[in-house]
Amino acid sequence: MGLFKSDKNPCPICGGPTPRIFPFKIDGQPLCKDCDNTISMEDQLKKTLTLALLKEHLEYRKQNAEQHKTFLQTRVLNFNDAIFLKQKICVDDEHGLWYLESGENSPIFRMDELVSFCLKEDNHIVIKLDKSGYKTYPSAVDGFMNQYGGFVGGLFAFSGTINRISGKEDKNKPQIQAPIDNFNLEFAVNNRYWQVLHGSFSAPDLLNNDIPEFIKRYTCARSILDTASQELLSFFPQASTQGAAGESRAGKTTELAEDLKKFKDLLDMGIITQAEFDAKKGQLLGL
Repeated sequence: MGLFKSDKNPCPICGGPTPRIFPFKIDGQPLCKDCDNTISMEDQLKKTLTLALLKEHLEYRKQNAEQHKTFLQTRVLNFNDAIFLKQKICVDDEHGLWYLESGENSPIFRMDELVSFCLKEDNHIVIKLDKSGYKTYPSAVDGFMNQYGGFVGGLFAFSGTINRISGKEDKNKPQIQAPIDNFNLEFAVNNRYWQVLHGSFSAPDLLNNDIPEFIKRYTCARSILDTASQELLSFFPQASTQGAAGESRAGKTTELAEDLKKFKDLLDMGIITQAEFDAKKGQLLGL
């Protein structure tokens, strides 16, 4: 059959040839790649499979594929705007179904199977929603903005630009690190084969100490994430909305960044003094 497949130990499900090297085995019998790739469940559960349970699961997967054919997509919840690494939920409001897009034949769930959703910046929860409502938590970017926002951030960006133009850029100058690396999505579900679905993508980079540009890109990313997260509240019709703080967290960040820029422009034009700018900045940031 070739170097990588053998028909001496046929797949117990379909009878096809199985991998010669590191096949996935159930009850001591190797599976072919096609049957193995059809499995969609938690890794820990997969390790405990028997042939009888696998046959039940593969039947469930066939039904899932048929369900995709009748899935009526009424809306899409996009969690980022990356071209090739989109994280999105497709929703069928008419039948109360949804799935996190993850390739062909993604597992479809009922809306009432969603237990909770968490948005994390690295390992820190910044949004959580469940049947008790929608809650937001401080971001590491808040503290970062307190330290580097407004005039200080503009000074770093201006200094870096001047040094690059003049050719005097100090290659050994310490670079300010972005306060977060990744956005992580966690969907806890009550399903026979799944407990948690994960999604992840990179947060904006902080290049050349350009803090205003980082804040702008972070604000945009959070606006997209917050909008999609709030739409998930429709999965919990009895949930309280009091935890949502009345408005989008990213909306607040956008407003703050815009206000800081307005007062910075006034300072640069000489309309307000440095002391007046510092006082206003402290008021906006809650210092």
